[in-house]
Amino acid sequence: MRRTICLCVLALIVLSAVSVARAEKASDLLEKGIYTEETVGDLDAAMKIYKKIVADGKANRPFVARAQYRLGMCLLKKGKKKEAKKTFEDLAKRFPEQKELVAKAKKHFETQLKLIPATWKDGEVFHMALKLASGKTLGNYIFQAKATQYKGKKVWQLQYWQRLGGVARSGVSRVQADFQSLRPIHSLVDNSMLGCYDADYAPTEVTVRSTIRGKTSTRKASVQGPVYDNEEGYWVFRCLPLEVGYHVEVPIFATFGSNRIGLPVNVTSKEKLKVAAGQFECYKLDLGLVNQTFWVSADKNRHLVKFEAGALSGELIAVNPKDIHRFASKKWGCSIEAPKGWFIVKSGDFEPDELLVNIIDPQSAAVTVLAVKKLKEAKPDERLTARRLAEKNMPELAGQFKDFKVRADSWTERTISGRPAVGFLADFLAGGEKKVGYVTCVLGETMGARVFVQVSATDLDAARKRFDPVIDTLKVK
Repeated sequence: MRRTICLCVLALIVLSAVSVARAEKASDLLEKGIYTEETVGDLDAAMKIYKKIVADGKANRPFVARAQYRLGMCLLKKGKKKEAKKTFEDLAKRFPEQKELVAKAKKHFETQLKLIPATWKDGEVFHMALKLASGKTLGNYIFQAKATQYKGKKVWQLQYWQRLGGVARSGVSRVQADFQSLRPIHSLVDNSMLGCYDADYAPTEVTVRSTIRGKTSTRKASVQGPVYDNEEGYWVFRCLPLEVGYHVEVPIFATFGSNRIGLPVNVTSKEKLKVAAGQFECYKLDLGLVNQTFWVSADKNRHLVKFEAGALSGELIAVNPKDIHRFASKKWGCSIEAPKGWFIVKSGDFEPDELLVNIIDPQSAAVTVLAVKKLKEAKPDERLTARRLAEKNMPELAGQFKDFKVRADSWTERTISGRPAVGFLADFLAGGEKKVGYVTCVLGETMGARVFVQVSATDLDAARKRFDPVIDTLKVK
């Protein structure tokens, strides 16, 4: 037993001696390299010494990190900027615990964030389809940039509307940002799944008022240095001075989160992409921290052509589409038209026996969907009326919303484009908040249609005034 213990102790002593020898060797080599670099002035010889230390996988990490930093500096002195940048980046990845050295290295590879002027024109609209990995369309994004005034200051109002299938899954986002710098002044996110977040930005503080499932709260978050709102990221990416090899950290504040994050953006390559809007040569932006990828066109417009986020992707359908306020389908025997400035787009393609169409009024908080189905043959003794068509819709609507209840005294009969129609109101809960559904059902000869307008009770009258003229244009075969 005693012999075994002695052998173990001896082994530890030998290992320690080897470790000390390596440390001494690495330190000696490092001193030799520094002397060769700074006193002798032989950069090539110094680089060979530094590379030898870096290649020694068993040398002490602090010495290896210093050697790699020195190697990067030698490459800079020789004018090899790309190789030096890669060396410094590798240092930051391999030796995160060497904080002082990493901070010095980052100064040589992190580009200071500087935006180019807006690459879009006032009023630009672009439409993207949200897709699953299978290729099926899940819904739509409509983006719009408008030059306007906010509290007496000229701003860009950067906004988008998200519609996923029916009325139960929707969202709107709006950021008022400084016209020159794009720094956020105010933002609003209202999402059926996340809740509502309203934020005001000050130089060192963000005030966020949130409403989640009917409960409202206010919090203040301190921020150091400039930030951009999470909801304007799409636009900020379009204003980066992109080129292959470009790297920058974009300071992002998510109002539905809690802290400022540094979002690393790396332009890894140029690629040609073909989407519904056409073929584009694009810069590929890797957002490693959030595992997302964006493709931005390499032309002066810097269009957002595609993005991937996990199993979801978005693809550009059109830029400034002329007839996006109109919709018609021969297959489904229907058409509808809204004023210019509205958006009407086909929703996802998950229901082969039903057409879903999103109707978006940028001036209204209403979420509106047109649904069209082929009529089933009625029983000989059962005459189908608009009222009966509406009643047949009840189970589907009640299944989508909690506490769905029709107002008994709200039924009204009308005629729409020569077809019999009926309307009613229903109360329900959505996202923990009380909502009203303004429903209109139209009976065609072969097709039945339903327009569902979801609003808060206080917005009902205004929504009816805006949507009734649109519903009146609905034609059903």
